[in-house]
Amino acid sequence: MELNVMVSSPKWLEGQKLLQEVSQDTDIQQIIQEVTKAPNSKPGYHIKQGNLFYQGRTYRRLAENIYWVGMQKCVRNFVRACDICQRQKYTATTPGGLLQPLP
Repeated sequence: MELNVMVSSPKWLEGQKLLQEVSQDTDIQQIIQEVTKAPNSKPGYHIKQGNLFYQGRTYRRLAENIYWVGMQKCVRNFVRACDICQRQKYTATTPGGLLQPLP
């Protein structure tokens, strides 16, 4: 008996490109150097696995792994244009309660 399994998972293709751009951005590199030398020099910033993070609200998983100037606008535009993202929205309403019997 032969079993075949197909697994589908998202893959972020632009990740390496963004990391390369971040490494070439002088403003971000300056912040990274300052935070590395003196962690309290830039309140709210910290380094995790070599990446720059800012405390407070992040853009879910993306912001946990990378940061770039204009990130919020870029992420917002990407999600608006992404067909899959629009289809997989969670409902922001509370689930309905128990049904009431009719009189």
